[in-house]
Amino acid sequence: MLPRRKIINFLLHLHSQNKPRINPLRYSFCNPFCTLNESPNTTESPELPIWLRSHDTQNPDEDFVIPSLASWVENHKLNDPNSIVTHVISEKTDTDVDKISKILKNKYPSPDEVVLALNGSCFSVSNSLVEHILKRFSNNWIPAFGLFTWAKTQTGYRHTPEIYNTMVDILGKSKNFGLMWEVVKEMDELKEGYVTLATMNKVMRRLARGDRYEDAIEAFRGFERYGLKKETMAMNILMDALAKENSVEHAYKVFLEFKNCIPLNSYTFNILLHGWCKARKLGDAERTIDEMQKHGLVPNEENAFKLLQKMEEDSCKPDLQTYAPLLKMCCKKKRMKLLNILLRHMFKNDISIDLGTYTLLVHGLCKSGKLEEACLFFEEMVSRGMVPRDSTYKMLVEELERKSLADAKEKMEKLMSQAKEQESV
Repeated sequence: MLPRRKIINFLLHLHSQNKPRINPLRYSFCNPFCTLNESPNTTESPELPIWLRSHDTQNPDEDFVIPSLASWVENHKLNDPNSIVTHVISEKTDTDVDKISKILKNKYPSPDEVVLALNGSCFSVSNSLVEHILKRFSNNWIPAFGLFTWAKTQTGYRHTPEIYNTMVDILGKSKNFGLMWEVVKEMDELKEGYVTLATMNKVMRRLARGDRYEDAIEAFRGFERYGLKKETMAMNILMDALAKENSVEHAYKVFLEFKNCIPLNSYTFNILLHGWCKARKLGDAERTIDEMQKHGLVPNEENAFKLLQKMEEDSCKPDLQTYAPLLKMCCKKKRMKLLNILLRHMFKNDISIDLGTYTLLVHGLCKSGKLEEACLFFEEMVSRGMVPRDSTYKMLVEELERKSLADAKEKMEKLMSQAKEQESV
């Protein structure tokens, strides 16, 4: 091994030599944004490594050994080449995003002018780059659509379905519905399933937001044209878009047109219920609850209580028919606190529980396993001089027997006998 002093002297000698000159034109030729801040005659003068500058001058003839690079390698994760490549690509993409954004921030009269401006550059286009820039310019359709058009002309590049959907949304947001439909048509012509429910979701919502209610409905009617099915989720998306944009009437029109050919669910009715309450059309809201019951469905809690609140604000007193589906909902979901709130609300409005409501409560609570509460309502029914229906009594007793609640079962049997005796008097 060479003496340490000789190696250090040799390295110091190398450091003192002029370094090869770098021709900056070679690095700026393909990038119009590069600037030459230094003279071509400028030479690099890197600092000496710490381990060389801090050598031991007390023992210069000791053998010299370069320090271990193990910790440096560990810190820089050289054993993971993918992380280095990913970092370099990400850094390059971020740089290109900023440079292209700088071009797009100029005022252009049309997307064609944007394309011409970008044609003079030599950027490497990727899906990630296009996604980032479209996100930045989502509120400015001219540069967004210009970039979208220019990117398609670049060799080896192709838009993803997600990028197409983003462009559809940007054009719809700016109410350029003609261009929006042209992009959808282009997606369809690719014949690779680019047009999906996600695409038409954006189309219908943007049309509804632009007060193009009939166009939104027509878009739904034409689903088959793009190989899509008119099904419950799609219909609910359309109805939700219409109701949220202050046209629950059009949402109801969709409901009437398709209710016999598309299965309905609770969300379908809840959209209408929310829309009617928002429009303060409480009679229509009540009719929606009635129709829900016919389909064996109940409203969600938020819409149910919103309806009661709106009715109180409008001095429109709810009746037993309004409360019945809400009581059923509470039983089904085992929401006992909400059930008590509803019952207190009923008493506050001087609404008495009839035999049908007691029956609903006992049946609902039995099915939900709330037998203690079911027995309380059964007992209250008898104490008020009502005779429980045989089906109600049978269900309650069978459930008590199944749970081995003999004492409770015996009490219900006595109550039923008492009710029968009162009826015969």
